[in-house]
Formats: sequence, structure tokens, C-alpha cells
Amino acid sequence: YSAETMRALHEIAAENGLTIDFPEADFEEMEKAKDRNDYLGINHYQSHFVKAYHGESRIHHNGTGDKGTSSYAVKGIGERIYKEGLPRTDWDWLIYPKGLYDLLMRIKEDYPNYHAIYITENGMPMPSPRSSPPGRRWSATAPTARWRTRSRMVSM
Repeated sequence: YSAETMRALHEIAAENGLTIDFPEADFEEMEKAKDRNDYLGINHYQSHFVKAYHGESRIHHNGTGDKGTSSYAVKGIGERIYKEGLPRTDWDWLIYPKGLYDLLMRIKEDYPNYHAIYITENGMPMPSPRSSPPGRRWSATAPTARWRTRSRMVSM
């Protein structure tokens, strides 16, 4: 792990009254394996924006489609925020196709040893067209296709 990741892990653990210890042998194995991967498979469903949070943890998953009922705040990690102007599904999943592109760019920068990256899963829960009122239907086709095309143009 990078020094930045290790600092973050220790900070989160300390905030929650815990300690972390990784055996040196684990890092040695990771170093040996770093060039042996044929590809990386990514499952990406949504992006999240968070702000610093130091209160008590609270998580509520919106599994009902009652828009606006999700909450996610984890002590020492962050609290999910919703940016104005970015649409969400009825299950509070952010509709932000650029998030997948941003993820791919970060992987390309931080993990240059991967020779191939496959998007193995992505998508979002949406009501079926038959059950959605006409004014509440949303099409991901155009923005998703735009970012998919742009992502293909990036050499991995």
C-alpha cells in the first residue's frame, strides 16, 4: 500500500480506538505479485462524494425506492454528500457516468502494471419502464455512451 493509504488506515483506526498491524511478509508477497496480474476486473455501480466526518457512525440503505432516505456516515472516514445538479435514482444511487472514467484514470495512474482492465459489472437499479410514471423515466444511454467512448480512447 502507498504511504498515503497506510496513513489513512492508521488514522481511521485511531479515530475508532483500534490499531492495525500488517505483517511485513504480506507486503513482500504483494511486491512479488504486482507484475503477475493479467488483467484487472472492475465492478462499478456508482460514485460517492464525501466530506470529513467524526461523529458516531450511521448507515441506512434505501432498499425501498423512497428517494432521499439513504444515509452513510462512518466515524473517521466520511459522510456521503449529494452534489446539487447531479441526478439520483429512486434508490439514491448517483447518476454520474464520469465517475467510471475518473476511476479508470486513477487506476492507470496509481497501478501502471495492469496490461488490461475489464469492466465486469456496472449499472444501477431503475424502475421498469412499465412501472415508471412518464415524467420519471431517465435514460442513461447518451451520457454513459459518451464516457464509455472517452474511456476507450485512453490507452491502458
